[in-house]
Amino acid sequence: MKRPKLGAWLSRPDDFEVLIYWRQDRFVRRVIPDFADVITWATKHGVKLVSATEELGDPTQHAELVLPFLKAWLGEGESRSISDRMAGYYRYVREQGRWAGGRGRGITGSA
Repeated sequence: MKRPKLGAWLSRPDDFEVLIYWRQDRFVRRVIPDFADVITWATKHGVKLVSATEELGDPTQHAELVLPFLKAWLGEGESRSISDRMAGYYRYVREQGRWAGGRGRGITGSA
């Protein structure tokens, strides 16, 4: 609701019967409160939510609610895990006095 472009669309709920989004993990970043807020908004205004690329069903229908919530929750956890692993890796490599790649160090030698 706080994203400027999306918020502008969501401020006009009477203009929609269906809101189609590309991928759920790109549509919302967190299950709570983001996904829950969108489901609440859609339910309140009678708008169906549909992923264009995933067979998740409409999360506003209570019988189909578990799969989209679980997928969003797992995606959120996976994102945190990857971030933690990469931070740990870079920290370890620096502690070992090694270069982990990236900017700031040129490649020497001939090709």
